[in-house]
Amino acid sequence: MTLMEGGEMSITEIALESGFETTRTFYRAFRKYYGIAPSDFCQRFLADG
Repeated sequence: MTLMEGGEMSITEIALESGFETTRTFYRAFRKYYGIAPSDFCQRFLADG
């Protein structure tokens, strides 16, 4: 989660850095595991500071 918590990388950059071949695959895996979309997680985390 530290890549997302920094708020400096896009979802695409995070997906590729994490070893996923596509953002779609990353999105689906993230949502299945955490129950929330990566973009929603980022918005909530950054809003909460």
